Amino acid sequence: MNRPDTHRTLGRTAILAAVVIGLAGCMDYTIETTVNADGTGVRLERMELTRNGDAKLTERQVRELTLATPDRGWRSSTRVDQGGDTTWVLERKAEVRRLSGWSDPDRRTLILGTTPDKAERRVGYVRLGDVVFRSSIQVAVARRSDGTSLVTYRESFLWDQAADALVESLVQDLDRTLAQRYPRLTAPERAAILGFARARIWVAGDEGMFTGENESEAIDRAADKTAEQAVKVVRVRYPEAEADTVRRIVKSLLDDENDSVSRLFEAVLPGMNLGLNTSVVFRLTLPGTVTTNNASERDGNTLEWKFSPLDNFTGPVEVFAESVVEGSR
Repeated sequence: MNRPDTHRTLGRTAILAAVVIGLAGCMDYTIETTVNADGTGVRLERMELTRNGDAKLTERQVRELTLATPDRGWRSSTRVDQGGDTTWVLERKAEVRRLSGWSDPDRRTLILGTTPDKAERRVGYVRLGDVVFRSSIQVAVARRSDGTSLVTYRESFLWDQAADALVESLVQDLDRTLAQRYPRLTAPERAAILGFARARIWVAGDEGMFTGENESEAIDRAADKTAEQAVKVVRVRYPEAEADTVRRIVKSLLDDENDSVSRLFEAVLPGMNLGLNTSVVFRLTLPGTVTTNNASERDGNTLEWKFSPLDNFTGPVEVFAESVVEGSR
């Protein structure tokens, strides 16, 4: 099987919107990064997970999913408000003593898609251990001819393999439905239909099904195109099969009433569920005079970005800024 292009983009689908409220509680993830003129710096990370009595993730699971363990420099505390809600606070501080230290692998992974005991399981071709919310950091200091230095900071955040896992979950759900509705279909015959469906789901994502824009139209086209091919296969075993019936099966799969994605995130990929209920605040302080940046807010040399890991279904969230540091010729 040819693996779909993992650089395709998916956005906030109605299916995912239902999942966002599935976790009892939410997490605030704050990252404060300071870069010095020589490229060294400090990175402070803080996670606050507010939970109530209906919480589904244990403290151990949260630690596993966020890699927030003492051996990685994390320390924890808890507080309980007057309403009885408990907030777990996880913090760590890392000093970057040389320019190359920003690429430390320990700083790349923020949330695992699943717990270690499920890492080798698969959804279709996707290994669950490969579903990761991660970042990539690049810091550069360039000396210029006028004696100044240009400090550049770039960090991208994205969910790796998340879109693939979502599509494969939908395809597996279709496979089960076909097996129940048309039991005489052979595995290769169902596989042919699933190939049609997988391709059309990716196309529908590009057309807006997973962004909410033109969602209905994209779903209708995906259902029509899949049914057009699938009915030819089904009629080999069921000559009386109607295209409308096959179309309804496919369309019900893609509509937001389908709860297979909720089951996927809650039971199989709890890290995705945690990530979808997380808000990130990223603050960056640069030396000298800040010039180019794509921050949403600025206070002097401190820049701020706010986003959710869910935003990464539309591609990486890019943090970018440059500053000029005066120097002597």
